Amino acid sequence: MSTDDSILRAYYAERAPVYDRVYHKTERQGDLRRLQEWVPTLFEGRWIIEIARGTGYWTQFIAPVAKNLVATDVSSETLKLARARDGVDKVEFRIADAYQLSDEMGQFEAAFSALWVSHIPRQQLRAFFEGLLTGCYPVRRFC
Repeated sequence: MSTDDSILRAYYAERAPVYDRVYHKTERQGDLRRLQEWVPTLFEGRWIIEIARGTGYWTQFIAPVAKNLVATDVSSETLKLARARDGVDKVEFRIADAYQLSDEMGQFEAAFSALWVSHIPRQQLRAFFEGLLTGCYPVRRFC
């Protein structure tokens, strides 16, 4: 792990308790309600990997309908918060680097990530998506 990675991980770990403030903004409530209804329909009955899971805000909506859900994040602090959510008892939470997903993540048909892609430097987007597709071992060839 580089010094930059260490600094970034420490930053996210420190901010974990305030991540969800973005979901409490009044002006976002209508859109959030619509997304809370729609997003789970995309994953119903599927094997899902959730990348850079953060505090599990979206995990709580996807988990009840997914056949299997592996939720990953590089921060144990955010995963601790995600594990405390209602409806996530069957989710497998794992510490993992979004850029280095391993075969140990298992098989999945779809991937989900909220807000993470906006944090990826433009020059690393291709490498991230290629890594995701390389790690995609489709159950029914959805990837």
